[in-house]
Formats: sequence, C-alpha cells, structure tokens
Amino acid sequence: MQADAACTQSSEKTLTTPRSSIAVGSNWQAVRDSVLAPILPAVPTDGLFAFALCTAMLFVQKEEYEWPGPGNKPRFNPAHPVTKLEGDRDVFGDGSVTVIRTLGHTPGHQSLLVRLPKTGAVLLSGDAVHSAENWEHRYVPEQNTSKEQTLASMQHMADLIAKEKAQLWINHDAPQASQKRHSPEFYE
Repeated sequence: MQADAACTQSSEKTLTTPRSSIAVGSNWQAVRDSVLAPILPAVPTDGLFAFALCTAMLFVQKEEYEWPGPGNKPRFNPAHPVTKLEGDRDVFGDGSVTVIRTLGHTPGHQSLLVRLPKTGAVLLSGDAVHSAENWEHRYVPEQNTSKEQTLASMQHMADLIAKEKAQLWINHDAPQASQKRHSPEFYE
C-alpha cells in the first residue's frame, strides 16, 4: 500500500506507532535504506506502518525542507508535522538517536548517530559517504550539491567517530554491507 493511501485509509494507532521519523534526504528510499533497515529487526511494509510515517513528527534540516523539488514543487507535504532543524539534534533527549547535520550531498542532508546497548555507537552515513574509498580519500561525488559542505561534513563525521568511538556504516558500500546482519537479524 502506498504511504499516501495509508494516510487517508487508516486511523488506527497502536503503542508501536512511531512518533518520529527522520529524513536523511528528500527521497523515501534514503529514509528506508539508511535509517530504518539497519536498526530495526523488520520494517513492515503494510499500510499501518505507512500511516505511522505520515503521522509521525518529521525531523529534517531546514535547507532540505526548503529545497525546491522538480517543477519547483515542495519535496515534503506541507501539511505533515515537521521539525525543521538547523544542526545536530538528540531526537529522544536520551542520546540514543542523534540526527547529524551532514550537508553537501543535498542542501540539507543528514546522517544518524545511534547508540545501541550492545553494539555501541554507530554512525549511519546515509548519502554523506558512498564507499570506503570515498571516505578514506575524501572523494566528493560530482552530483553532490556542495563540495565544500561535503568535506566539512566528512570532518564533522570523523570528529564524532573519534569522540564516540563509533563504527561508520556506509550505506552504499557493498563490501561493508555484505558483512552486516540483515533482516530478520538485527543489532542491539
């Protein structure tokens, strides 16, 4: 079921309905692949989950929210609840999930720092970094909106990794991904 259809067809909420969603970029695949899949045991694809996403508070960088989409149309539904960020943000106030401002791939790209009880700190790159080689040599893909912002974001990520003793999980790095657990397995 499409998310839009679920928004209008379902009115049931449960205790497991998420109250927050985080857009790393302004496309659904980026949210699903880099944010939800690595940290949840399973991501339901039914209408209830889609409804939960359309009623949850959206955390997105102000620049991403205001970046015009194709045909100068908004990239996000203006009626959807949103918190426009201007920097890093501790989502729940307990340090477990922090939105990290990583501009450059898009004007308001963001990554996630997740602190798991057994795994420890994990920085989910989203599209801020595409491969281990890209990370090691600080390559900036041509399609990024800003080389300078991308390089500054990579430095911010490196500083966080050192401070938090975090693992960097690179969303598009196939060799790294092949070594990670995939649903239905999960990380704690």
